Parts: sequence; structure tokens; C-alpha cells
Amino acid sequence: MLHAAARAAECGTASSLHAAAGGQQPQHHPHHQLPEAPVEPSALASRQWVQRSLPLQQFKAVGVSFADRQSLVPTLHKEQGVAFVRERDNPHDPHAVSIRTLDDRSLGYVARDQTFHFTQDLCFGAVGSVGQQGEQGLWGFNVLVQPSLPPVEALALPASQAPHLALGLRLRGAAWERVKAAVVAAGGGRCSITGAPLAAPAEQWVFDDGAHVLRLAGFRLVAPEVSQVNGLLALEGRRAAEGATELLQLANAWSSDDVAAYLAGVRAVAARRGAAEWRLDLEWLRERGVDPPRELVPP
Repeated sequence: MLHAAARAAECGTASSLHAAAGGQQPQHHPHHQLPEAPVEPSALASRQWVQRSLPLQQFKAVGVSFADRQSLVPTLHKEQGVAFVRERDNPHDPHAVSIRTLDDRSLGYVARDQTFHFTQDLCFGAVGSVGQQGEQGLWGFNVLVQPSLPPVEALALPASQAPHLALGLRLRGAAWERVKAAVVAAGGGRCSITGAPLAAPAEQWVFDDGAHVLRLAGFRLVAPEVSQVNGLLALEGRRAAEGATELLQLANAWSSDDVAAYLAGVRAVAARRGAAEWRLDLEWLRERGVDPPRELVPP
């Protein structure tokens, strides 16, 4: 199966996938405007329209000779899904973009003079080609990606914090209504991930894995189908998980192996996080005069 980037072209830290080098989940640009899709209720159809509207770019991976990457790169195959993760806490280059397998193994980097193309802190792409320099030379690879396309992703929330995915549904009061109106206006009424016209404010979370703090960083407009993908781990075993998994696969144009590798990585991170006691930081709400739900305020 072609990756989303390649499909779009046909149609017309040591950071990680789930936590940046400093222990924070990659953040996206909530008000980065996608090309405006036609009025279309389907999140998938809107997403595919956006993909056809954005340029497909090719990059050569660098840094492939370090660590165990020379044993990993030869196992890659054309059109295999990969992730691009901004390493904001990289001590050598805060703009560094790491290229990783979907189960979160380091493959290399985007060249420093090309990282400006990446407007998302996390996005997905595909292997374009893999090869070796002569019989004994280094293995290398190229990637295909739309670096401004936001990711459709499942969040690695610790089980104890999973219910907070629906935090916005529990907020009340005039201050919250003002915040919600501002989020809707900033997003143009469309999903920030797919461009779909049916969208509602959804939380943006930052994980501080070192301090075990889940921090609210704001809200953005998200289609209901995308929210289900975000909360996919909590849906597993239920009928709704089938639709969310299908959207995850189709929106990213992944193979079934890509989906399996990605979800295995998400589950592993969520399980590790679930072994610790996490604290919720809702200061973002208080700064805007919004009272957090009483049950989430520690005594």
C-alpha cells in the first residue's frame, strides 16, 4: 500500500514518537491552516483532499552510520511507513528532525538545512528507496513525506488519564464558552487534522515523562472520527475500535504491518506510563479563567 504522501502524488529525540527528548510529547501547530477542503462530512475524504493539495517532498536520510542504524536500514522496504519527530530538546540542534520506524526505532535524520520544511513536530511519511554504496559501503535510504501534514495518531495516555480525552465535555461557564469560540474561530470551523467541516474543540496534551505530569497545552478543532483515533487504546475490544483503526490506516495510507507496528509502540509507551502515578496540570484553563472540573482538582 502506498503511503499517504505517495498516494497524494499519484492522485493529483533521542526523541521518540510519543515523547520528545525532554520527556514531552511532540506538539502540533493547532492553527496551522490546511487547504480548505470542499464541504464534505467525511473526515477521510477531507483528509485525502488535503493530501492531494499539499506538495510531496523527498529527503535523503543522514546520520545513518551511527548506533545500530546500519543493521536496521537494510530491513526497510519501499513504501514502509516512517515517522518524523522534531527534537526540540536536542542539545546540538533544537530544530533536528529524527526519522524513526513506526515502532519508534531511530533510523537517521533529515539534513539540517532541510528541517525548515517540517512545520509539524510529528508527521508520517514513507520509505522511497533503500540502497547500499557498492558491495561493502553504507546502507542509506530516501523518504517521501508531506512535512506540513498533521498526523492522524493514537495517543499513548496512561490508563488512569485516558478519561481526560473528553475534558472539554465537562467544562462549563462563560469563560469556557469564550475559549471555545476562540478555538472555533481560529480553526475556521474545520478539523485541524483533516480539514473536515464537522469538528469540535479537543484537548492538546503534553507528556512530561520525567516528572509524570500530563499538561494541558490548549485546544484545537478535531473531527469526531479523529478523536476516536486519538483515544484508540481505550476503545480496544469494542466495536468502535474497528472504525478508528481503519481510519488510522487509511488516513496515513499504511499497510496492515505498519498499523500493527505503530500500535505496538503506542501500547508499550502507554503501559510504561501506566506503571507510574501521573499528575494532571490544568493551569492552562485557570490562566483563562476557566474552572477545571471539581473531580480533577486535588484536595
